[in-house]
Amino acid sequence: MDAKIMKAFITGCTSKLGAHIVEAFEARGIEVIGHYNNNKPSVLKDAFCADFTSQQSFEELLHKIERYLPIDILINNAAIFKADAIGDFSDENFFEHVKINALAPIKLTRFIASNQKENLRVVNILDAMLLRGTTAHFTYYLSKKTLEAASILIKRSFKNVKIKNLYLPKMTTKMKIDRLNQILCHLVKL
Repeated sequence: MDAKIMKAFITGCTSKLGAHIVEAFEARGIEVIGHYNNNKPSVLKDAFCADFTSQQSFEELLHKIERYLPIDILINNAAIFKADAIGDFSDENFFEHVKINALAPIKLTRFIASNQKENLRVVNILDAMLLRGTTAHFTYYLSKKTLEAASILIKRSFKNVKIKNLYLPKMTTKMKIDRLNQILCHLVKL
């Protein structure tokens, strides 16, 4: 009998970090399905475009990934990062950050967990600034804090979900990204 091939869904798979995660998982024999917003990845056969600020686009993505269930690993990596502060943020910027950085990963986790009996390991890519607090990047900070808080509730709501938040500093060197991939693989027990 053949061993089961693990499947991972990675949002933001064309970002610098996302592309490295794809590479690390594929090197371990994991089937990777990806999400991107602008630039289609050249290396992934199964990658789907979706704008997380559009309800219709997001629902179309859910429909497309449904055929890949069960999914073993979900990496919520897609994010938007625009500078603002409490004194100058706009409603548009606030809601864009919340939709992309919090609502989409929460709904994606719910969709996958609700539609499969198998266990789902989720890693939310967060930011080290959440641990130290900041007054800069107001809407980004709030949106990532929302996802952080939702992780606790998701864990309690779905018995088949194991969820980890990964608080990353700015990734600048290949060595740091390689170390991140080691940590990520450890978190999902690869």
